[in-house]
Amino acid sequence: MQKLLFHLRCGKNAQVTESQNTALRPEANYDYSDGVVLTSRILRDGEHFEVKIDEMVDCWTGSLQIGATTQDPNTFQFPSTMTDLASGAWMLTADGVHHDGKIIGDEELGEAMDELKASVGDTVGVTWKKDGTIHFTINGVDNGVSATDVPAGVYGVVDIFAQTSQVTIVDH
Repeated sequence: MQKLLFHLRCGKNAQVTESQNTALRPEANYDYSDGVVLTSRILRDGEHFEVKIDEMVDCWTGSLQIGATTQDPNTFQFPSTMTDLASGAWMLTADGVHHDGKIIGDEELGEAMDELKASVGDTVGVTWKKDGTIHFTINGVDNGVSATDVPAGVYGVVDIFAQTSQVTIVDH
């Protein structure tokens, strides 16, 4: 089975390491956005895409965003942040769960996500299931179904945003 890694093509302020398991915003103290990275392949049924926060900066407010997208990393026009994407994205942010840039619910989960903004070592993840659901996890806790009607063929996506400056894929 092919290991889940980051795709080398990413947002203009992001960088993926040679091993493709770590992604960062090298100039995180100077710009808070354009740090979108996708997985190198689509998520399989029940596969958990999880990242650990490695590094933070304290000059911005907010934290990373994680989710799934139908966008192919080879042709994707990377937005400055995933909440700007109007099509094919399900994201967990500090505001809650977003679908195509609009909040669809779970503000409490968003509040828990916002609390990670100063927490190196914390983990966040997303799981896509063939029944069309997405589950988000924070520090290993599955928060149940957060989105429905999500088609097959989605890539994992993390937006290394604001205070988050580096993440690494947790190898399960």
